Amino acid sequence: MAREEAIAAKAMTEIEAVQDAALVSRCAVSECAYNLEKRCCAIAIVIASGPHPVCGTFLRASGCSGKGTGDAHVGECRYSICRHNAHAKCIAGNIEVDYWWGYIDCRTFASR
Repeated sequence: MAREEAIAAKAMTEIEAVQDAALVSRCAVSECAYNLEKRCCAIAIVIASGPHPVCGTFLRASGCSGKGTGDAHVGECRYSICRHNAHAKCIAGNIEVDYWWGYIDCRTFASR
C-alpha cells in the first residue's frame, strides 16, 4: 500500500507542477493538430532549443488531437537564453505561440 501511495503522491506533484507552469494563452498556428480555435488542446507543450524558441509539440494536421481542454501549459522550456526560463520551467505566467520568420515560435520570448 505504501508503494501505491508514493506513486499517487508523485503523480499529484507532477500534475501540480504542470498546473503551476505558464499557460499557453493563445496559439495562432491553425494547421497544428493541437489548435482548437486559437487555444492549445495538448496537455503540455515543449519549447525546444535551436535558432528560435520553437514549439516542439507542433504537429501538422487538422482538428484537435489532444486530450486537453484548450488550456495547455509549458511542460518544459529548453530555450535557456530566455529570461522567463528558470531551470527549464517557464515562469512567464502565460505565453503566445505564433509564426516568426518561418518558425512556430514562443512569441513571449525575451532575451536575458
